[in-house]
Amino acid sequence: KSDSIKTKGESFLSLDVKKVLLENTHIQLADSVKQTAHGFTFNKTNITIDRSVSSTRLEIKGPINFDGLTFNAKLGSYLLKKQADVDLLLRIDSTGKILTVLPSTLAFQKSTVGISGEVNMTSVGKLKLLIQADKLNYQEGLTIVTRALRETLQPYQFKEPIDLKVLLEGPLAEGEPNVSMNFSSKNNYLSNGKLFIDSFTFTGTFNNHQDSTKQNNDINSRLALKYFSGKVQGVPTEGWFIIDNLEQPEITFKSKNKLQLVELNLKTDTSKIKFLGGNALSEISYQGKLNEYLDPTTTVFTGKLKGSMTLNNGAIQLIAQQKKIDQVNAQLQFTEKEMTLDKAGFRINGNVLQMKGKVTGFVPFFFQPKKRGFVNLSIYSPKLDLETLKKSKTEIIASKPTNNKKQIQDFVQLLTEKVEFTIGLKVDHLINGVFQGDDLTGKVSLLNNQLKAEKVKMKVDGGTFQLNMQMTNVEKPMSHINIKSALKNADIKRIFTSFNNFKQKTIIAENLSGKMSADVELSADVDDQFKIDTATLKGNMNALITNGKIIHFQPLENMSNFLFKKRDFTEVEFAEINCSAKIIQSSLDIEKMEIQSSVLTLFLEGRYSFKDSTDLSIQIPLSNLKRRDKTYTPENVGTHTKVGMSVYLHAHAKNGKTVITYDPFKKYRRKKVL
Repeated sequence: KSDSIKTKGESFLSLDVKKVLLENTHIQLADSVKQTAHGFTFNKTNITIDRSVSSTRLEIKGPINFDGLTFNAKLGSYLLKKQADVDLLLRIDSTGKILTVLPSTLAFQKSTVGISGEVNMTSVGKLKLLIQADKLNYQEGLTIVTRALRETLQPYQFKEPIDLKVLLEGPLAEGEPNVSMNFSSKNNYLSNGKLFIDSFTFTGTFNNHQDSTKQNNDINSRLALKYFSGKVQGVPTEGWFIIDNLEQPEITFKSKNKLQLVELNLKTDTSKIKFLGGNALSEISYQGKLNEYLDPTTTVFTGKLKGSMTLNNGAIQLIAQQKKIDQVNAQLQFTEKEMTLDKAGFRINGNVLQMKGKVTGFVPFFFQPKKRGFVNLSIYSPKLDLETLKKSKTEIIASKPTNNKKQIQDFVQLLTEKVEFTIGLKVDHLINGVFQGDDLTGKVSLLNNQLKAEKVKMKVDGGTFQLNMQMTNVEKPMSHINIKSALKNADIKRIFTSFNNFKQKTIIAENLSGKMSADVELSADVDDQFKIDTATLKGNMNALITNGKIIHFQPLENMSNFLFKKRDFTEVEFAEINCSAKIIQSSLDIEKMEIQSSVLTLFLEGRYSFKDSTDLSIQIPLSNLKRRDKTYTPENVGTHTKVGMSVYLHAHAKNGKTVITYDPFKKYRRKKVL
């Protein structure tokens, strides 16, 4: 539109432009001194102009290529090499120095951003711009912000869109403007290294001017989640956190976690470990380096970690080990230095146990041991049945392992490879098959790949028992074990009963009475169920039997068939019996021992076998021909005392039984000499 206007007798042509089409038109605003630069290119962009007395209104529609909006060159540019379809409404006041951005939109490939605000282009030069997106695609959003901010946020991957509101305020020509951001999302998914959060709902803020007296930059920035909830590593969690200094991020957070233990089955191979029930409640706080907290290889925290956990009525099945742990109730606290178990109670295969202690050098699921972690516990049980803890022979039919469910197994492997234990034991009543003991105390440790049991004591069969044990190379299928034990003043009949007659039928509990003491040293190879490989068994034994009797022992009674006829061997009393023997595989190589009884005197030596190779020589002095009356008290004379002429018998295995025969030619003694 054009009009002819006359002024003071003159006339000129005035143009009133209503519409403009800009095609491939580039605009660049730069200040090399202050290192600011803003550039964009109009691509077939329509501009509609509407003038009034007080202002000019511009409507800009069409595609624009942004070269970038740079307020601080060190940090990078916003909208660097980004294209957007714009629908901008601008108003310029009559002075041409105040630009108002009326509610407008920039449509990117996956997100639409609303924009409004004001630019003061006077000498003061100020910017106030509000940017808002209700469903901003996170990955696309990263391409809009500066390089520095993008590098900070890039490790955090969100699956779903985020609602965003950003306010930019500050001088046009100097430094980075104030950035104030509010954001939120519902049921999102976040991943970052070892951190995975599902069903993630949050509201948060960000600003780059936490301290108003300092320069706007990453160091002066704060990212805060005022509230969040979700499943962190599968654990329902709620809390808040603050991240300061995006250049070297410091995090402060607090969270509360509540988990039904069966939900952990989604994170583990249930063919090996299965959670059956119970719940866990925890509260955790941390203040320190963000990268330290997120690094799964961390071995030491320099930050401050504090937490507590309560387990209620937990139940776990260890499939391969055939162990069921239930009625788990525990309370524990932990810091970056140690974890303290204040109170814990549970059952394992029906056995009730109580436990307390400390863990140092690592905190499970937070940071790993640098070299070795240490667990120091005390365990008490009113009754412990070891038979229930052994694997049965029943074949286990396990379900097929599921991929990507290894977190719990990895933790168990960590315990076996990098954690050492010291456990104090106290058991009121111990059972192992027919064996029973009372008042068990002792210490068990797993250190430097060695399993030790030290100062183990208990009351057994009317006497006392002490044990020290060391097992080496415990990680191997077969380990080597050394045992030193001392039995004092125990009832011999009950001992034979407790140990199932030592798995032999020659002489059994019903044949014996008296008190027994014994010092035994053993070494052997054992498997992971402590089953001894008898082919490797060797050791020494020194035993003492007092007030001994042997009752209805058939081989002894049979002696009256060919020797000492008419003497009663049904119940024979003995003086003290001292026995020294070497233990080789399943046999005892007995040194010459004296047996003084109410019916006869004899000396015995040779091999006694728990299987089928018994080979004993029995020397009976002829002085025994003198009959002993009921008042006779047997007394030892010593194995090296000359006893005169003797009769020799041979005890050996035959058809699964031990028989005693006359040995007139002393074959065993000649064999020994040879």
